[in-house]
Amino acid sequence: MNKPTCLVILPLLLSVVPFVSSEALAAKDLQDLIRQCDACHGPAGHSERKDVPALAGISMANFKEAMAQFYYFERHCPGKRPITEKGTGSSTTMCSIASTLSDEEIESLAQRYNAQ
Repeated sequence: MNKPTCLVILPLLLSVVPFVSSEALAAKDLQDLIRQCDACHGPAGHSERKDVPALAGISMANFKEAMAQFYYFERHCPGKRPITEKGTGSSTTMCSIASTLSDEEIESLAQRYNAQ
């Protein structure tokens, strides 16, 4: 390949690589989020704990509203300890979790738990 062709093709290829990588990373990140949610809210959102509500079957509107209430501290945020493979994890609150979620992540989680 001659030099002028490389100068045209290389920037095009480099512009595609981050796009492909971010899509793959987004799917991995969503699976990580689901594991975090399920650690407290039970497998597929079917809570096995009396002090943690189930997410399975929740309407998308109710899920999104709850996330907004946690984000703005309009809803009580008690500390809970997730159940991990190694036992009980460190305490966290829904307010701290909701503050890290993007609108896209909330939408994806709402769709997932609504479908359970």
